[in-house]
Amino acid sequence: MNKNVIGLVVLFGMVAALAADVVVKNLVADPGFQHTSFESPRFYPRTPDGKPVPTTWVRHQINLPSEVNLNKDAKSVTMKGGKSLLHSSRFPVKAGQSYTVSLKVQGKGKVSIETLWWQKGHRLADGEGLPVPHRTVAVKPVTLDDETKVISGVDTPSPKANEAYIRIVVEDGTVTVSEPSVTQMKESPSDSPARRPSPAGSNPSAAKGATR
Repeated sequence: MNKNVIGLVVLFGMVAALAADVVVKNLVADPGFQHTSFESPRFYPRTPDGKPVPTTWVRHQINLPSEVNLNKDAKSVTMKGGKSLLHSSRFPVKAGQSYTVSLKVQGKGKVSIETLWWQKGHRLADGEGLPVPHRTVAVKPVTLDDETKVISGVDTPSPKANEAYIRIVVEDGTVTVSEPSVTQMKESPSDSPARRPSPAGSNPSAAKGATR
C-alpha cells in the first residue's frame, strides 16, 4: 500500500472519529410527537386483549380552561389556557453526569421545563424511595411575547436517580412546543451552586406533589 493510500485511510479514520464524537444522542424517545397518546396516565388506552398501548408523551391539564393539542403534521404540540403539563417517557441517566435540556417554543405565554428523577422500578406508592430532590427546574420560566426561540438549560441527576423524564409546563397563554431534546454533556460542569439542580420549590412536600 503506497503512502497516498495510507494517508487517505488515516484521514478517513480521523474524520469518522470526529463525526462520531459530534453525533449526540437525544434521550427523548419521540421528539416529533409521532408515536404518542394524550390519555390520562390512570386511563391508558388498551388493546382488545387488555395490554396497554405504548405512549411516549402524556398531558395533564392543571388549571382549566386549558387545551393540549397534538399537531402530528407539524411535529409539535400546542398548549393553551391556564396551566398544562406535558410529560415525556422515562430515559436512563447516570449519577454525576450533567444533561442539556432544550426545546423550541413559539407563541405568547410562560413556559418552563422541569426534570423528575426516579429510581428504576420505583412506584409512587413506595413513598420513601424517591430520589431527593425528586423534581428540579432545568429551564426557569420564560415569558414569550409572540416570538419563537429555543430555550435550554443544564440539569444534573439526584444522587440515587437512574431514570428521569422531562415535564414541559405552559401557563397563561398559547405556546407551541417542538424539538424537545435531552443530551448527555461530554464533560460535566464543575459542581458550583449555579450548576446544581434547583429544587422545584422550597417545600419538600410540594416538590413531591403532582409528579404523576
